[in-house]
Amino acid sequence: MASHAMFGLGNLAKPLKLLDRLLHPVRYHGDASLHDHAVAMAWTARAQRALLHRSQPLVVEVQLYFSCVVKKRVLFHDNPVPQPQDARINDRLYLRFRLVQASSCDPEEFARNYPEQKQLQPAAIGKIYPKQVRFDCIDGAWLGEFTM
Repeated sequence: MASHAMFGLGNLAKPLKLLDRLLHPVRYHGDASLHDHAVAMAWTARAQRALLHRSQPLVVEVQLYFSCVVKKRVLFHDNPVPQPQDARINDRLYLRFRLVQASSCDPEEFARNYPEQKQLQPAAIGKIYPKQVRFDCIDGAWLGEFTM
């Protein structure tokens, strides 16, 4: 049995998301290489306009977060500290990939803070790398997703 909030979108959320993708399609593409693994980047015209208005490059961090569950996260760093492992897409955009192990499996702490114990090395996990990263900027908020 599904429950929906009185003013929630419920079953309308998926059609609205599809309509937004139709009205704001992915038009910009770039490629990155993370440890010799190709990653395709794609973003909308809204995101491109936001990138062009920035004075500093944007770092898109793709993260696999290992806790009680595995969570895929996409973080956007406004004031990035350059790191040697960052892959350059263009002069305004960089990609970072991290595998992170949580310090605890407390669901409340996980939801609030994403506690981090250590960063895992890709060799420790295997050949896990993102294949495609898509992002957008809606009303000044960066949103992203990725596939493995």
